[in-house]
Amino acid sequence: MNLKEFLLVNNTIITFNRMSSSSIANIFVVDDDPINRKIVSKILAKLGFRNIYVAQNGLEMLNTVKKNNIKVSLIITDVQMPIMNGVESTQKIRLVEKFLNLKRIPIIGLSSIDRNSCLSAGMDDHIPKPLVVSKFVSILASFLPLVEP
Repeated sequence: MNLKEFLLVNNTIITFNRMSSSSIANIFVVDDDPINRKIVSKILAKLGFRNIYVAQNGLEMLNTVKKNNIKVSLIITDVQMPIMNGVESTQKIRLVEKFLNLKRIPIIGLSSIDRNSCLSAGMDDHIPKPLVVSKFVSILASFLPLVEP
C-alpha cells in the first residue's frame, strides 16, 4: 500500500511515497561523526525504514554484520574515517561478493570528496556533504525501489 508522505526540511516540503514494506530493508549508516549518523538515521526513519544499523567505522560495521548475521540491503558510508574507512570496507565487501558470487550490496558514499573517487573505489553512488535531503531521497530511491521520490 502506498502512502503519500511529506517531509519538511529547511522550510521546503519534499514529497515521496512510502510503502509499508520499506521496514524490511536493513540499512547500515557508517560515519565517525555521531551527528551525521543521527541525521541520516532520522531521515531514514521518517521514510519508513525501521532496521537501521549504525557504526563508527567500516570495521565496526563488518564485525556487526558478521556477529549478528545481518542481511544488508544498503550501506551509506562516510569515506574518510579512522580504523577502516569507507573505501577499505567497500573493497573488502566487493572482494567477498566476487569470491562467493553474492548479489552486490548497494554502497553509497556520503562525503565531501568527489563522486568519481567513490565510484572508482567500488561504491555505487555518492551523496555530497553537506547533505541535501531531496538528493539523498532521490539516490536512495534508485537503489531501494521501496521508496519513490
